Amino acid sequence: MMDIDRLRSLVDAYGAEPAHWPADERAAALLLLANSAEARAYAEDAEALDTMLDRVPLRPTVIVDPAALAARITRTPARRQAARSAWSLRPAFGFGWPNLAALAAAAIVGFVVGWTDFNSTANARDNVDAVVSLSAADDAVW
Repeated sequence: MMDIDRLRSLVDAYGAEPAHWPADERAAALLLLANSAEARAYAEDAEALDTMLDRVPLRPTVIVDPAALAARITRTPARRQAARSAWSLRPAFGFGWPNLAALAAAAIVGFVVGWTDFNSTANARDNVDAVVSLSAADDAVW
């Protein structure tokens, strides 16, 4: 027995025309269409979509001359030389300058962060508190 979900899958995959559906499922799908209003509504919507898609004009197939295509693909000696000269402008190392620039920028940022102390105000405050408490303790002992 076919259910509505399987019918939807058939219609979505093969269209609303029952002749396009797989032969082994066609009879069960037609029986479901005859007995279910929901199935008929779905099939009618799909048929409207198929009709609309059939109205879309197709672009004519472009026939390409194989010799012309081969001439476009094949590199002539001048094009081969131009390709070689373009490759000669590339640096000898494969790492690439954008990667090198990013690595240098990361190194500079790391150096600056390591060199500076972002908690310097907190450390200075702790040092002042320690000095004040030591001086107060020294005054009490003397």
